[in-house]
Amino acid sequence: SLQGQLQSIMEECKCPILHSLLTEHVVAADGHSYERNAHVEHMCVAAAKEAAIQAEIGDLRAEQDVAREAKLAAEADLASCLDAMEATHAALLVERSRAAS
Repeated sequence: SLQGQLQSIMEECKCPILHSLLTEHVVAADGHSYERNAHVEHMCVAAAKEAAIQAEIGDLRAEQDVAREAKLAAEADLASCLDAMEATHAALLVERSRAAS
């Protein structure tokens, strides 16, 4: 019917973000038409979210780097401690063997 066709055309002329008739439309990379202001705002929000995600990833990487450095330092301290214990143990063994002879 003519009414159904008119309704279908009106639906095609609506912004999928605002759900209102397009007055200043743009065609986005996805091939859909959007109201210019709604599309710009959507892209700005998306960019801000992406920036926040990247900042959080950067923070997590920095935390991982700090944790990795702390682990390496602890391992180095442990290795130094073990070396010192081995040296002390070796010195004690030498003293015992001297005392026994």
